[in-house]
Amino acid sequence: MDKIKLPPFEDGGLWLQSLYPEENWRHFRVGTCTGLYRAFNNAYEILAIENSKPGNGHVEAVLEWFYKSCRRDNYTFIIREVWNDNLRNKLIANGFILKERYDYIKTF
Repeated sequence: MDKIKLPPFEDGGLWLQSLYPEENWRHFRVGTCTGLYRAFNNAYEILAIENSKPGNGHVEAVLEWFYKSCRRDNYTFIIREVWNDNLRNKLIANGFILKERYDYIKTF
C-alpha cells in the first residue's frame, strides 16, 4: 500500500450506543470502510469493520493505517470476533495468528 495513496483515517468519536461505554470503542472511517476501534492495554483493537464497496482495497487501507500506528506506538494489533472467512484468510496471510476463539493478533 506504500505506493498507493491511502484514504484518510477519520475518527468519529466515541460509540455512544455501546452496552459497555467504559470500554471506549470509537467509530472510524477509511474510504468506504467504517468500524469500531479502541486503544487498550498497549494494543489497537478493531471490533467491527464493514466495507460498503468490497474489492476496492479499502480494507487493506484500514489495516495499513493500523500497522503504521502500531509501529509508531509499539502496540500490538488485535481484530476481535472474526467470523468472516475471507477476512480471517486475509489476516492469516498478513501475519496474524489466532489469539483466542475468534480474535486474531499481530505483533510488530
